[in-house]
Amino acid sequence: MSKLNYSTRLFAGAIVYFAEYGAATSDATTLPVVGSALWKEIGAVQSLTHKPTLVEEKVDEVGAGGWVENKDVYSVADLFELKTKEVSELVHRLAFGTAAVMVSGTAQTPFANPVRKVTGWIKIQQRQNSTGTDRSRMDIYCDIRLQSEPAIEKKIQEPTLELYVLSSTLSSVVIPS
Repeated sequence: MSKLNYSTRLFAGAIVYFAEYGAATSDATTLPVVGSALWKEIGAVQSLTHKPTLVEEKVDEVGAGGWVENKDVYSVADLFELKTKEVSELVHRLAFGTAAVMVSGTAQTPFANPVRKVTGWIKIQQRQNSTGTDRSRMDIYCDIRLQSEPAIEKKIQEPTLELYVLSSTLSSVVIPS
């Protein structure tokens, strides 16, 4: 007998980058190249959790000993929950519902955008803390929403973003060699 491939004790964190949707530069059919200025790091990742939406269906099957009750479970959507220790322009834009990217010193109308989401590419690098190498790398096209605006109180704000995976043939995951 042998162990499953890639088995290891893992103490890992994540580095997450975002490239916002833009005509001919970052869309469902155009993934920005590694090192492109379009990739912006989402800093101080506290946690990144995959939370697929599952649908369960009971199935009765005939087996050798008679009827067997079983179930099928289908993943119908994929969501990632990303908690950070930094508040960025993206968090402010989603919280204030501005119609465009926020620019320092430029006034914008708050709550002008009823659709509080930003679309683009997310690059997730799961990094082993003990070696500093990537355990996995994933590129996914998604909508980003703010789960809840952090309270303004006497402590470090920890916004939580929701990443709703959208379909793209360029989405990928790889375990580096």
